[in-house]
Amino acid sequence: MRKISVLLMAFALICSCAVMVQGAEDVLTFKLNDDGLGYYVADCKTSATGKLTVPATYNDLPVTAIGPSAFSGCIRLTDIVLHNGITAIGTNAFYNCPNLTYTVDGVVKYLGSEDNPHMVAIGYASSGMSHLQLHNNTKIIYDYAFEKNYSVTSVTLNEGLVTIGNGAFYDATVLTSITIPNSVTTMGEAVFQGCYRIASAIIGDGVKSIGGKTFFACSALKDIAIGDSVSRIDAYAFENCTGLQTVLYKGSQSAWDEILIVDGNDALLNANVLVDFKGADSEYTVVFKNWDGEVLSTQTYKYGQVVTPPTVPAREGNEEFTYTFAGWNNAVTNCVGDATYTAVFTEVPVEPPTEPTTEPTEPSMPIIEPTQPTTPATQPTNAPTEPTAPGSEEEPGFPTGIIVAVYVVAVAITVVAVGLKKKKA
Repeated sequence: MRKISVLLMAFALICSCAVMVQGAEDVLTFKLNDDGLGYYVADCKTSATGKLTVPATYNDLPVTAIGPSAFSGCIRLTDIVLHNGITAIGTNAFYNCPNLTYTVDGVVKYLGSEDNPHMVAIGYASSGMSHLQLHNNTKIIYDYAFEKNYSVTSVTLNEGLVTIGNGAFYDATVLTSITIPNSVTTMGEAVFQGCYRIASAIIGDGVKSIGGKTFFACSALKDIAIGDSVSRIDAYAFENCTGLQTVLYKGSQSAWDEILIVDGNDALLNANVLVDFKGADSEYTVVFKNWDGEVLSTQTYKYGQVVTPPTVPAREGNEEFTYTFAGWNNAVTNCVGDATYTAVFTEVPVEPPTEPTTEPTEPSMPIIEPTQPTTPATQPTNAPTEPTAPGSEEEPGFPTGIIVAVYVVAVAITVVAVGLKKKKA
C-alpha cells in the first residue's frame, strides 16, 4: 500500500508540473517586439483553465506587454497573474473572459500579481461616483477603461503610473480637468476625446508624444501645460479645441519649434505659447468671494492641484427678489496660477399677493324670470269683425250691416206702396 501511495503522489506531482508548463509556454504564444529587445503575449489557447501566470521572460528576453485580444475567448480562465515588467496591454486583451476575477479597490477593478494586485486598472467596479482616484501602485490604465462616464468630474492619477491606454477617458463628458503625472511615459490615442467640459490639462514631464485625437472636441479646453519631453503631437490631437487660448511650455522656444506637430492641430498652433514655464515649482493663491466681495476662502495650491471650492454660499433676499446660487463667474479648474472666483446668483422675483378682481356688491333680491307658456297661443280662425257702436244692444251673432240693409229695404217698400195708392186715387 505504501508503494501505491508513493506512486500516486508522484503521478500527482507530474500532472501538477504538466499543468504549470501548459500554463506558460505550451498555452501562450509569444512574439518579438519591434525593437527586438523583448517579447509580448500574442495569443492564449482557449483551452486554458484556472489560474495562468504570464512569465517574466521568454527565450532569455523580458516579456513586456500583452497584445490585442491576447486572452480573448478564454472562458475557463479564472485568474491571470501579470508581473511588474508588463508596460502595455492591447485593446480587448481580456474580452469574453467571463470567469476572470479581479481585485476591487474603491470604485476600480484591477489585475496584477500577488506582489502588486493593483498593477492594471481595468475599469469601474461601480458607478455614480463624482471623483476617481487610482491606487498608488497602479502602473497601467487599460484601453477604454473609464470611457463613457457621465458622473466623474475629477480624477487623481497616481505618481508611478506609466501607461495610459487608448481612449482611457473617452467621452467622459463631465470631467473638468486632468493632470498627467510626471511618471507617465506613454499615452495612447483618443485618451480624452469627447471630454468637452475639460477646461485645463497638464501633461507631465515624462510624456514623449501626445497621441492622435487625444483632446479631440474638447471645446472648453482653455489652458494646457506641456512638459519639455514631448517631441511629437499626432494628427488631430487638438482638433475642435475652439476655446484653447494658452499653451504653457516648460522648454525653450527653440525646443518648441522642433516639436513635430502633425496636421489637424490648428487650435494649438493659433494659441498663445508661453515658453520656459516654471509654474509647476511655484505656489499660487486662489480666493473665493461672495457676490458682495466677502472673502469666503483663501487657499494656496501648487500648479496643477485640484482646486476645491468652499461650501455653496447664500444671498439674502428682500421683498422684491430671492436669490439662487448659479455657480462661480469662471469654471473652477486645476490651479494654473493666482485666481479669484466670485459667486453668481440668479435673481428670482417675489410674486405679489393676488388682489380681488371685482368690487364687492350689496346682496340683491333674486330675479325670477317669467315662465314661458307650455303650449303655443292659437291664432284666430276668422277675420276680425268691425267693432260695434257703444251702447248697442244687438244680439250677438247678427252683424249690424245686415240689420241696416233690411231697414233700408223696408223703407223703400213702404215708399213704393204709398206712391201706388196715390196713383189709384
